[in-house]
Amino acid sequence: MIALALGLLAMETDALALSCAEPQLGQVLDAVRDANGSQVVAVGAVVFPDGPPDPKQALVRPTEVDLGRVSAASGRFTGTLIGPGTRREVKDLEVRVEVTCISAWCGWVPVVDAEHPAWLHVLQVTGDPASPGYTLTLGACGGTVFAPPPAAEIDAFSASWTP
Repeated sequence: MIALALGLLAMETDALALSCAEPQLGQVLDAVRDANGSQVVAVGAVVFPDGPPDPKQALVRPTEVDLGRVSAASGRFTGTLIGPGTRREVKDLEVRVEVTCISAWCGWVPVVDAEHPAWLHVLQVTGDPASPGYTLTLGACGGTVFAPPPAAEIDAFSASWTP
């Protein structure tokens, strides 16, 4: 029994479970609203003309020093963009999509299909406010992509967000 315990302790941390609190959409939307314009909500679909990011490229073994590795790809977003005091329809908006990992656990890339034609995304606003860029970070613990809530909830969120 002691040998088993010592063996488990000697293993890489991949054998241990990743523990994340399940993100709650309401709390995430409150945080986005409190982010002073550094984040926006995007309800729609991100597609990848050159293929989605490969989470395996971001995998980092626990013994490696570089814990900031990212797998990234350029995506195109079509849908509704909701920011402080604004709500607009966009088509083919460029979005940088980054997948990060914690040891063996990686973020997942949402699949757009007949069952899931749209997702709610939390995007980071980057660059010049007059001509911003957008980044979607998909981490191992989630919190940036959700199944979209009913339209009435999206409308209420949008209406409550004044600059």
